[in-house]
Amino acid sequence: MSNILIEANNISKIYDQDMYLKRGINFYALHHVDFIVERGDFITVMGPSGSGKSTLMNCISTLDKVSSGKLEILQKPVLAMKEDELSDFRRNYLGFIFQNHHLISSLTIFDNIATPLILNKNNPKDTKVRVEEVSRKLNIEKILYKKPDECSGGEKQRAAIARAIITHPLILICDEPTGNLDSENSYEVLTYLSKLNEEGTAIILVTHDSMIASYAKKFMYLRDGTIHMVISRNDASQEEFFQAIVEVTTQDSLRKRFMQGGV
Repeated sequence: MSNILIEANNISKIYDQDMYLKRGINFYALHHVDFIVERGDFITVMGPSGSGKSTLMNCISTLDKVSSGKLEILQKPVLAMKEDELSDFRRNYLGFIFQNHHLISSLTIFDNIATPLILNKNNPKDTKVRVEEVSRKLNIEKILYKKPDECSGGEKQRAAIARAIITHPLILICDEPTGNLDSENSYEVLTYLSKLNEEGTAIILVTHDSMIASYAKKFMYLRDGTIHMVISRNDASQEEFFQAIVEVTTQDSLRKRFMQGGV
């Protein structure tokens, strides 16, 4: 079995917005991007607003289609897949964690976590076992029968993580998963994501925080719809990796200020 989970070859995403069409210009949200995600990868993605981070994540997660190029996930060409195939693919192989937990307020934490299994018509007894197992790992077994409004922000985000991983996805896509958490809860979430990655789940995480980015094995920096730089951690310590990330982001911030005449 191939170790390659996602392979993008020369992909572009063009938004033909009216304001650009009138000027005869195509707006590239992604511009000729190449990258590979392999089993066991933990990649953090950073970049300024408008750099293409959200578009890249939407294309990877099959929520949006690329305009050109080749995108394969699990060796399947995404552009050739029908909508029902894409829905099945997302449900069976992808997990999603967002900045806002998106829990259903009328359901208990147990039912929120179990939702993907219920949609897959999973055996109720097995569903109960799996919900209890994942809740123990995330230390939320005491809140399973509470509603989201009765839980803290950290508890709700851990419940969202439990829901995302209950189907044992091969790829976990995280969009600012600690954006609404304090430092203690952020540390707990990142520690668990690291453990999950060690168990074989590939993780792609978007963040604006260099410290959070330093938990990964690989750092990807986007600028103007292109991958400006990729840094692999290799044998570096987290502190060394953090410093390398800060250097990239600081230089780009200074560059932007210079271009705007602010330096």
